[in-house]
Amino acid sequence: MMPNISLRYWDPDGEKFGLPTWPVKMGPDPEVLATVRQLKQRGLRPGGHEPAGQLGWRISGGDRFAYLYPVARAKPRRPMTEARWAAIAKALRARRICPECNTEQNGDIPRKTGRCDDCEDRATTGLAGEEPQPAEERETKPPVSTDQSEARHPSRAHPTDGGVSKHD
Repeated sequence: MMPNISLRYWDPDGEKFGLPTWPVKMGPDPEVLATVRQLKQRGLRPGGHEPAGQLGWRISGGDRFAYLYPVARAKPRRPMTEARWAAIAKALRARRICPECNTEQNGDIPRKTGRCDDCEDRATTGLAGEEPQPAEERETKPPVSTDQSEARHPSRAHPTDGGVSKHD
């Protein structure tokens, strides 16, 4: 029995799509051409090279493509530096600071309202002109740690943590 694969994307010469194209399950050897995700799993990156081919599939009535890059020309992934970790921690902290009352919250500020729950409550109850309560009168929340290790994704180890990450 023939597998349920569409030959719509069978274009190994690149005449129809501009790049050599294969259906997803009929692509070339992943040891020769690989997607960005496959390269990442091997600790590699495309290294600025143009795609050498693509995989095609259809989903929700539209065509989707994944570029394929030559494994032989791939370069090692760049490791995360302390400066990059610090920049990520700073960006994550900025997402927790309310622009109206300038307080750091335990979680990200909701994108829908653009302010913390306290400021949103004041705005929706008609108390928008009032000053925020002083911190000692307000319900206190436990402080949020600014330690870099907590800003990282828990599944990612870091060389300073004593582990080696598969993502570095």
